[in-house]
Amino acid sequence: MLVARGLFRQEAIDARENHHLGSITLVQPIRLWVLGAASLVLTGTVMVLLYFGEYSYHSRVRGQLVPDLGVSSLFAPAAGVVARLYVPEGRVVEAGEPLVRIEVPNALSDGQGVEKASRQALDAQAASVRMADAASAVQWSLDRESLTEQLQQVELELRQTEQSIATRQQQVVLARATLDRFLGISDTQVVSKIQVDQQEQAWLEWVNQLQTMERQATNLSRTILQMRKDLHKLPAKRQAQSAATINSLAQLQHQRIVEQASSEVLLKAPVDGLLATHLVESGQNVLAGQHLVSLVPKGSNLQAHLWIPSRAIGFVQPGDTVLLRYAAYPYQKFGHARGRVARISRIAVKPHELESSGAYGSLSEPYYRAVVLLESQSMLAYGNEEPLRPGMALEADIMGERRKLYEWLLEPLYALSGSLN
Repeated sequence: MLVARGLFRQEAIDARENHHLGSITLVQPIRLWVLGAASLVLTGTVMVLLYFGEYSYHSRVRGQLVPDLGVSSLFAPAAGVVARLYVPEGRVVEAGEPLVRIEVPNALSDGQGVEKASRQALDAQAASVRMADAASAVQWSLDRESLTEQLQQVELELRQTEQSIATRQQQVVLARATLDRFLGISDTQVVSKIQVDQQEQAWLEWVNQLQTMERQATNLSRTILQMRKDLHKLPAKRQAQSAATINSLAQLQHQRIVEQASSEVLLKAPVDGLLATHLVESGQNVLAGQHLVSLVPKGSNLQAHLWIPSRAIGFVQPGDTVLLRYAAYPYQKFGHARGRVARISRIAVKPHELESSGAYGSLSEPYYRAVVLLESQSMLAYGNEEPLRPGMALEADIMGERRKLYEWLLEPLYALSGSLN
């Protein structure tokens, strides 16, 4: 150190030891082979990534969940008041089961209800028809008894007439025999001509009386036959009167049903299924055509209906995988649901038609509908399987063609080559 201090001036040594900018360091540059190796590794990595890496083209669309068997809806056929809701939401119903009863209030000028007044009038008419039928039944019974008695009397008279005919026939035979004897001995002058004529006159009178009795018997037989026919017709006549009574009562019942239908409407389930939604409450006024109840048919599964813009439809094919994000279950927390494209409509829906359905707001291009089959009918949320509901809004990514990264990069060249060829 003494030698160093002897060779250099003290000021130079102090300046070197206490330099305010620090010490000077000579930095050697990185060697070129290191840069080359790093570039080679990076280039190789990029090439491997381009060759083995894949990318799927995807289209992001919107839609909603819809039952595959559709939704059965009930609408109010007339304006009125909801009198009763028979079935709560979420319950399974059978076809024909009552769901909603609507009363259509009407009143007369005196304040009396039209339905009550009409029902009273129909009841009075029905009572009158029943009374007439009862009177007809009594009259029928009397007619049958009277006709039966008359028939018995005529039959008795016929039997008596037949007995008289038999007696008269014997008298005719005897008178003829006497006349024949008189004629045989008239030449012997035993009997006179006057006696012969008297006997012949007597015989002719007996014959005339016999013929009269026979005609009377014929008339009696004809009368008996007609009375028997009339007696046999009485049950049929009674049946016809009963049928007329039943028909009149049926017409009155039909009129009552019509009157009741005009004042009260009972809506029943058209199909077996699940009552999904009540859109009205008991006591609420409804308008004609207002939506009241929605039913999900039994055995239906939910499927997603996606609306794909025309600019993206070319990359979507049946069988494509779909990632679904339900608005009710944020995908950041609950993840994606999966599905697969089942079919795609061949005709686009015009913007105004889609807007009227309420699926979107303002639209400017046609859309195609894609039907997606879901892998699951529920969503796992907080450890529980929550069932999906019809009408849920969703977004979806349709995963299209899967290609190598270098193919996507070289696609413009492929397109240019194809156009040149």
